[in-house]
Amino acid sequence: MPDGACQMVGNSADRQYCRTTFVQLLANPEWYDGKLVMVRGWTTAEDGAAYLYFTRDMLDGADGGGSLILTDGPELTKLMELVGTSSPETPGRALSVGGRFELNRQAPNSQHSLPEAPSRFGALREVSEIHQ
Repeated sequence: MPDGACQMVGNSADRQYCRTTFVQLLANPEWYDGKLVMVRGWTTAEDGAAYLYFTRDMLDGADGGGSLILTDGPELTKLMELVGTSSPETPGRALSVGGRFELNRQAPNSQHSLPEAPSRFGALREVSEIHQ
């Protein structure tokens, strides 16, 4: 990765995250594919699933292409409890979330397609860090 693409953060030597922005993630998703990343966005829980939207406008517009599905990991249940069920009164919370990024390539039979969220930009798996 080029300089400035991420800042390594983490509390243990074996679990370091590349802290980056959604701008970097959108501009160069291949750099981050399969890597532990931490990004900040708007989290929401809908129909038993959790999502991280790039901006509040994308959340308000329910823009699936501007979001990541959050799947599995030790902190996912805590995140869903923290966010609560989304509604017009409580549309989501701004959080930094860490996990393993997976780009949604949407190719048939691709190991990188996301059957659980085909319209999403990608997934953040192994959710193991949450910061307010």
